[in-house]
Amino acid sequence: STDSLKFDINLSQSGRYALYNQQQTSFKISGRTRLTARARTASWGFANNGVLTAKLYVKAGPSWTWYDSGSVQLNSNTATSIVLDLTRIPSGELNDLKEIGVEFISNANGGQTSAYLSYITVE
Repeated sequence: STDSLKFDINLSQSGRYALYNQQQTSFKISGRTRLTARARTASWGFANNGVLTAKLYVKAGPSWTWYDSGSVQLNSNTATSIVLDLTRIPSGELNDLKEIGVEFISNANGGQTSAYLSYITVE
């Protein structure tokens, strides 16, 4: 997709890959209820019934506590929405975000593929 950030992945069993931002001065999400990302995967590189899942996450507070959306399986046909419910995060930590990112996880060995991240929005 031309409106996406594309990155290449060499698939491996339980492989974890992340795109993230730690520019804390740009995180202004107090009073918001959710973060949404849209992502998809390329159609090539998968073997052994392999899939790629993704989690939208934030790290917040002085201990960099991890909060995520839960795993969502990606496909190559259309972008999948990944939603993180911000109401689950204590307001003190929500006001102290350290990192926002998307973690991609492969479940099987395979070849090289690509993943595409369209955007992350706050609502």
